[in-house]
Amino acid sequence: MASSIVDEIKERLDIVDVLGEYINLQKAGHNYKALCPFHNEKTPSFVVFPDTQTWHCFGACQTGGDIFTFVMKKENLDFREALQLLARKAGVSLHATESKPDADRLDRLRKLNAAAAAYFRETLQRHPEAEAARQYAVKRHLDRDICDLFQIGYALESWDALEKAMISLSFSREELVEAGLSRIRDDGSGQYDRFRGRLMFPISDKQGRIVGFGGRLLGPGQPKYLNTPQTPLFDKSSILYGLAQARRAIREQGHVVIVEGYMDVLAAHQFGYHNVIGSMGTALTDAQLRQLKREAENVILALDADIAGQQATLRGLEVARGALARETIPVLTTGGLIRFEERLQSNIFILHLPEGKDPDEFIRSHPDQWPAVVAQAVPIIDFYMRQAVAELDLATATGKAEAVKRIEPVIRELSDNIKRYHYVQKLSRLLQVDERYLMEQFAAKAPRRRSSHRSSHMPTVPTGKLEVIQLTREEYIVAQLIHYPTMMSDINTTLASLNQPSLREDDCENATNRALLQWVMQLTQGEEFTFTLDNMTPAVREQQIRLLNGTGGQPELPYDERLADIVDVILHMRLERTQEALRQINQLLKEDHSDSVDAKQYLTLYKRHASDSYNLQQALKRRTI
Repeated sequence: MASSIVDEIKERLDIVDVLGEYINLQKAGHNYKALCPFHNEKTPSFVVFPDTQTWHCFGACQTGGDIFTFVMKKENLDFREALQLLARKAGVSLHATESKPDADRLDRLRKLNAAAAAYFRETLQRHPEAEAARQYAVKRHLDRDICDLFQIGYALESWDALEKAMISLSFSREELVEAGLSRIRDDGSGQYDRFRGRLMFPISDKQGRIVGFGGRLLGPGQPKYLNTPQTPLFDKSSILYGLAQARRAIREQGHVVIVEGYMDVLAAHQFGYHNVIGSMGTALTDAQLRQLKREAENVILALDADIAGQQATLRGLEVARGALARETIPVLTTGGLIRFEERLQSNIFILHLPEGKDPDEFIRSHPDQWPAVVAQAVPIIDFYMRQAVAELDLATATGKAEAVKRIEPVIRELSDNIKRYHYVQKLSRLLQVDERYLMEQFAAKAPRRRSSHRSSHMPTVPTGKLEVIQLTREEYIVAQLIHYPTMMSDINTTLASLNQPSLREDDCENATNRALLQWVMQLTQGEEFTFTLDNMTPAVREQQIRLLNGTGGQPELPYDERLADIVDVILHMRLERTQEALRQINQLLKEDHSDSVDAKQYLTLYKRHASDSYNLQQALKRRTI
């Protein structure tokens, strides 16, 4: 097997128990059924098979897998994150992903942060010296529920109160320093608590584990806000405040609102706007925006309305253009040739607040008006066009040329041609230049080319001794794509010619194979990697090496033959899965002898899968003619 860790987790966890924590499973003969959590439906088409420890949606999703694929899809996690979540649930150690000393060390720091957060929370609630902090919370209208949800606390005005409390819990002074909770004195004579006399905001990673703190000073002094320094767990440039609490709402609503400060986030959540997160007062970073690619397609920046805030927004937009998801579009040039351009898939909007108001003040003063303000957020290009030309003299040729130079790259990156044309017209009116001239100017730009050779990003992997192994169909496909990632486009083109959907992650039911296929897809689409060889889990790394070893000794086929072979295997694999689905539906029908709505639903599903089976068989026949 590819991974003993994955196998051990599956042995310890029952799929019915795991999925039952997310959806309402009802016994149906030997199996369980539920309304599919991945699409809206009135009758259940989602079935869990305890005997094989798998699940399958027979409805609109047409997908299935094991506990890993379910958790990845439901929680919007990559394989590494799903592995960590399920390993904790199963009580399986992931020491193989790090050396044991490192794993133990990081686990200790996480426990220390959690203990410190509990201590700060208890201090705010009960300590006599925290009365001023409690009054401040009342003044800022922070209710008990929101303070509990975000674990708001208070650090006493003391040099060693936290240190004493944590040492009593068997944490060491060295661990306090490493976690950023204590500081070494300049003369090296000892250490003291970093946070003193501050309202404390625990900062979590997106899985809800506390990695650091922000502290708001309540008395005189500087700085007003103090964050945990860089630690093995905390990197401010990659953390978004409140993301763990906001992830479900972000996915449900399809958009995320990014504000600056802790209080802005708390106010939004307190009034029921749970899709709001914070950048902690800094310009947005590439790492932060990459995190959001998996959470929402629409990103709304709600930064302060003053000039400094607008400048921070512009800096954030430059980052966003480089970090957010893109797609490659074929474009017909005026000379009749094809070129490929990258276009933004994510939609970025700017939320304008009344002058002098920050989100915290606005939401608390006008809570009912927040949805309307968010709905009026303007697309990035409208904001960018206004800001980019603010200081230019558009009455001069130089000013107009500079405006085109600044704005054209942003218009070009729009994936929708109608939207692009709309903004070309708008730019034309703004500059009083014929839009046909602007279109010609855009078309004359040099095309972006992609190498047809094996990607320079594809790493060389030491495979060791070649071995003869038996590959499943999905393993064969993944192995071929690891060797020849640039074939992806031709594979999908061939599938489309056969009226079949493109190769997708759901074609792999095995979680490690799916993770590798996702990696290849990112590679061929020019995206930033969600994971790389350096941070792959051993399960994925071992499977990659196994697949490379298993195909490394095969003879080189001509390109056309290799392409045809891969497409044929994909079709056979899908046909095999469809026929297995028909067998499973037959089983469900035999167990339901009534004229129930469920039985009628199964019959409908059977007909749909029978049609899919026929289409796949016809596609295979066309391949052999």
